[in-house]
Amino acid sequence: MNIILLNQYFSPDIASTGIYAADICSGLAKAGNKITVICAEPCYNENSPPAPYYEIDENMEIIRIRFGRWKGRENLKKRVVGYLIYLIKSFFWANQILKNERCHLIIAFHNPPLIGLIAAYFSKKYNKNFIFIPYDIHPDILVASGWKLPYLLIKLIERLNKITLNIATKIIVLSEDMRSLLVTKYSIDKCKIEVIPLWALPEIAENNEEGKSVRSNKISLLYAGNMGYSHPVEDIVDAFKSVRELPIELIFVGGGVKKESIKKKIEKEGIKNIRFLPYQPIEEFKTLLLNSDACIVTLGKGLETFALPSRTFTYLSAGKPIIAYMNKHATLAKIIIENECGWVTETQEELVRLFLHLIYNKKEINNKAKLSKAVYESQFSKKVVLSKYLKAVNEAIIEDR
Repeated sequence: MNIILLNQYFSPDIASTGIYAADICSGLAKAGNKITVICAEPCYNENSPPAPYYEIDENMEIIRIRFGRWKGRENLKKRVVGYLIYLIKSFFWANQILKNERCHLIIAFHNPPLIGLIAAYFSKKYNKNFIFIPYDIHPDILVASGWKLPYLLIKLIERLNKITLNIATKIIVLSEDMRSLLVTKYSIDKCKIEVIPLWALPEIAENNEEGKSVRSNKISLLYAGNMGYSHPVEDIVDAFKSVRELPIELIFVGGGVKKESIKKKIEKEGIKNIRFLPYQPIEEFKTLLLNSDACIVTLGKGLETFALPSRTFTYLSAGKPIIAYMNKHATLAKIIIENECGWVTETQEELVRLFLHLIYNKKEINNKAKLSKAVYESQFSKKVVLSKYLKAVNEAIIEDR
């Protein structure tokens, strides 16, 4: 069957949605479908490596739109101009393909905002089924993150969202909370919304027993990723002050707007058992992860419905239990509680008590590590998740016949 996929990012671009889109397309192509991808040239960073503007890979035809000097996300102007370039040129390419070729299905992700609306337009114009995959729901996640958007702009985007969501044949979201939001806020039929989670990027497949066993002298905790406004990492540091003299360490890996202020706070407080590392190449990151005993994931208040930190699935794939610092009603917190693959804390006091508990109950870490690996392999592995995408696409294609 012939499928058109629209998303600004696509491998070899480093944006996670582009990597997920490429893996999904590869799975669909291996199943015998012909995929036409309309994406941008690698543009997530200003210095993103080049890729062919036209490429055929297996059953995939990849059309990459040139961005020129507008590659990157360093400032708002670059982002907006890049969005407009992609929206205009992808509209042209999709229209040409749909006019001249047989197509059974249109798939669109959420990058950039409004690409789903373009897919919905072509779905109506050419009477094609349409799968919409919004990993982020705008403007809701921006508002919850503290962005100050004009009221009329919010209402306009919400109106356009409703049009897109109503036209879509099937909608795929990451969590039950996201599905509930679309049902309650946008009055979307629950039956056409499917929940399919993410898998690990990267997926740590090694059955590394040494990496699962707590070292006798010290517990090592890992926080990797963004230290941004939506991640209350300062609370983690404050909690660590209470255990600074005990055999436990915390390693921060990554960057973000809070990184420098956190480093200054640590120096001022004289906390010696916290280290910082920049973003690491994949192999070095794997080593750090396998040498850790548990991993910390944070989520700010108000984001419980909109965010599912993707790094969590890499931790689980490596058999690492999760220390979640977030509302216990968040999707991730529910996963941890239901599967007993970690601990959920909501306050600094609970974090301190947990750190002390783990220092004197190391066997519990090993037990939860085994459960972490098991839950990943049964629910979130790439093989399991891709099979769900293939099933969803096949159902949408059958409806088109």
